[in-house]
Parts: sequence; structure tokens; C-alpha cells
Amino acid sequence: MSLLHRLLLLVFVAMIPAAVIEVKNELALRAAREAEVGRDALHLAALFEAEQHRMIDGLRQVLSTLVRADPVRAPGSPACQALMHDLRASYPGHLGIVIAGLDGVVRCSTDRAALGISIADRDYFRDALDSGRIALGEHVFRRTDGRSAMPVALAFQDGEGRAAGVVTAMTDISWIADFLSKRPLPDNARITLVDRRDRVVAQVPPLTNHMGQTGDGGALSPAVFALLSRDGPGIAEVTGPDGRPRIVAYQPTGRSLDGIGVVVCLDKGEALGPIRGAMVQAMTGIATVLLLTLLTVWWGASRFLRRPVAALVATAERWKGGDLTARSGVAKQSSELGTLARAFDGMAEEL
Repeated sequence: MSLLHRLLLLVFVAMIPAAVIEVKNELALRAAREAEVGRDALHLAALFEAEQHRMIDGLRQVLSTLVRADPVRAPGSPACQALMHDLRASYPGHLGIVIAGLDGVVRCSTDRAALGISIADRDYFRDALDSGRIALGEHVFRRTDGRSAMPVALAFQDGEGRAAGVVTAMTDISWIADFLSKRPLPDNARITLVDRRDRVVAQVPPLTNHMGQTGDGGALSPAVFALLSRDGPGIAEVTGPDGRPRIVAYQPTGRSLDGIGVVVCLDKGEALGPIRGAMVQAMTGIATVLLLTLLTVWWGASRFLRRPVAALVATAERWKGGDLTARSGVAKQSSELGTLARAFDGMAEEL
């Protein structure tokens, strides 16, 4: 190995520690950014779960007030339907009130199309009667128009303190989806609400296929559904249907008051894109500096080391051939090689 090659290798080895430190710093920055993205996603999921709890608390207050009203305790009376008509004008469009007797037949409702329909087979109706407390049902399809709704039910008593029926507040699922769409979300985020039966209740951006399907284009993968059965909230990395990694924050269905789990999916590549770009830029900078340093060392060594040494060797070869008039031509240099060349030329003069 020539002296030039050894010098280049020495410079290369000397720059390795600095490159390693820079790479470690970039990897640590990427890990910190990934952890930050996960925490932000989990915080976002917790915010949406808190919004659900707030909505449930509001419906609980509405039902608790209604079951004390005399018209509600007599669901078959004209006063009950008159009350529902008044409520229809004051309540938001996404909220409907249904009052059914013990037989499950709707006696009065804010939606007149529901009158006479039986809800006796609904789980929330039976749960409310059996428990005497607020019953949070899984999302159902309304029999009046087939639209999805989230029921919250509470049993009421007649004037003698006997169970008389159930008041149910029905929240339109489309309103929940609209509510989600108006929240500030990261560009690469997808918010999904899932019930205990692994049915997608709402999703923003919306599903590409019809609501309720699982495992298809816009729905969640089985791996994500498995996360919702865990004991507590958390963050996981899951491969999406398109093969791209996702950072998933989840609030399990078992911890939710209404049995609705929240999933926040972030595309890992897009979320870490700026960090990856900065990392590539840093690695490119390191490689460029290393290359420029080696080129500078090669140029300097060739000019100030390799050429003078070659001139001295050529001069020695001419002496060896009998040409004692040969001189190095590098005696004017102020470096150690210049000193050697002057001594070399001085010895030639004496000879």
C-alpha cells in the first residue's frame, strides 16, 4: 500500500467517529419523533373518547328530566305526543326521542314515523327495564329509515311507582361522523369508532365502502380490531392493508361508557417524513464532507508529497544511470521534502 493510500485511509478512519455520532443523533431524533407522534395520536383518541362521555352525560341528563315529566309517564296520552312535538322543535336534528310502553310498542316520539313500531327485541330496551338504570346500547339501524343510530335508554315509572316503559334517546351516527370531520386532525390521520361487535360506527376520512363492513378497503385490519379488546389504551405499530406501516393509538371498547372504541391511525411514513428527509439530508451531508475531505487530501498529497517523492526517485534513477547533472527540482519547497531535496542536490554538487 502506497503512502498516499495509507494517508487516505488514515483520514477516513479519523472521520468515522464523527459520522457515527451524527448517525446516532439522527436515529435518536427519529425515535423521539416516533414516540411524540404516538403520544399525540393517543391524546387525540382520548379527546374523542372524552367527547363521547360528554355526549352520554348530556343524554343522561335529558332522559333523567323526561322520566319525571307527567306526560311521559302516560305515553299513550295526547299530552305525551304534544311534548315530543315541542321537543322536536328545540332539540338538534341528530337527536330523536322514543317513548315505548312495557310491551315495547312506541307510544310517542319526536319522529311520528316511529309510532306503533315495536322495539321490544332491542337489547337496550330490555337492559333498561331490567336494570332500572341508564342503558347504553350498541349502534342499531332505525326501523323508520334504516339509518344508524346510537341508543341511550332509561326506564320510567307510572304514578304508583311501577315500571311503565322506556325512554330512548337516539343519536344519528351520521352526526357523529360529521362531528369528527370538523375536528382538527393531522393530514395523515384516520379516526375510527368501533362498537363491541367490531362494526365500524363512524370514520373520518369516510369509508370507501358501506358502513359496518370490516376488513375491506376503508375498514380496519384484524390486527387493529384485536387491539380494541385489550385492557387499556395504548400505541402499536400495525401494517395496513396496503402494506404500509401505521402508528395506531387506541381506546379499547371495554373501557368506554358506550361500548365504542376509538382508533387513531397515522401513516408512519408520512408522519416521520420530515425526520426521514432531515436524516437523509444529514447522511448526504456527511458523505459529501467525507468525499470532499478525501479528495482534498488526495490532491494535497499528490501535489506536496507524491510528486516531490517521484521527482527524487527519478533524480536518483538518473544518477544511477550516470547522469550526475540531474537535480530534483523541488529544493525550493519549504517542507521536509524540500529539505531532503536540498540535501540531495547538495550531495550531487559535491560529487
